[in-house]
Amino acid sequence: ADNPHKKMLALLGCGDALRCEVRPSTMFSLGPVLPGSDDCTQEFFLYNPTEYPTTVYSVDFDRKYLEEEEMLKLYDQYDSYNVTELPVRGPGEDTWAAVAAHAVKLRRAKERQEAAQRRKME
Repeated sequence: ADNPHKKMLALLGCGDALRCEVRPSTMFSLGPVLPGSDDCTQEFFLYNPTEYPTTVYSVDFDRKYLEEEEMLKLYDQYDSYNVTELPVRGPGEDTWAAVAAHAVKLRRAKERQEAAQRRKME
């Protein structure tokens, strides 16, 4: 039930927004490109105007990102809203230890099961 010793708190704060700017402009358009064409390039720069370090990666081509996504799908510590709480990681830090350990545990169990099935087939 409710706590009979309630306290009122007045809080005031502000947050920092992470930003990444495309330079020389915020509008970047490459136009149509034929598959396999090497002569259609345009240079741009990503600028971080904040004091926070950032990491830029492609979700389609970054192997570590894809592996982490698979580990997070297997992770079993989500609540009823499909949310879990993990500590904030800095740029370039490894996958969360609990998530990685759970993935390794499941992978080893699957390997043992497959080995047992192969032995049974022999």
